[in-house]
Amino acid sequence: MSFTRKEVGNLVFNQEDYSIRHKATEEKLFRVEDLPYDRLAQNTIVIRVPIAFIRATGGLAADSTGVKATSNKALGYSRHLKKARLLSEVTSIPSDATVRIGLYNVTKGAYVLYRDYEGATGKNIDEVSSPDIADDDELEVRVEVTTASGTSGATFDVGECVAQLEYGVR
Repeated sequence: MSFTRKEVGNLVFNQEDYSIRHKATEEKLFRVEDLPYDRLAQNTIVIRVPIAFIRATGGLAADSTGVKATSNKALGYSRHLKKARLLSEVTSIPSDATVRIGLYNVTKGAYVLYRDYEGATGKNIDEVSSPDIADDDELEVRVEVTTASGTSGATFDVGECVAQLEYGVR
């Protein structure tokens, strides 16, 4: 049942301004804007912030291992951090090569999350809850060949890769 104004005893509930008032005095007893954020239900507000990306890039060397491309660096912020998300795509790859695309924590020297493409193309969205990211950790998207192709001069191509941090109130 829907209502915009409802009286219960001496209380008037008003859905237009989300308030509760005293019927006789019109005194506001409660306003939603007075509700502190830590009283909201968990994840009432969720914000996804893109922090790092690599534009589509072709002709990256697949015949040797190592980091082939990196994004801009971003600083991590841990308060209310719920997830790290990564959209990654490989559009061409030699069948005997493995390419890793991931969100890399430069400060800690470890991947927060990643996807390995083993001789096959694809586009994926991966996420990790409660990622190990501290305030001011340097983060980047990294493209790395972990298994080199046996073919001299072999290359691979990546589509756009985007890392997001997801924050929720509480």
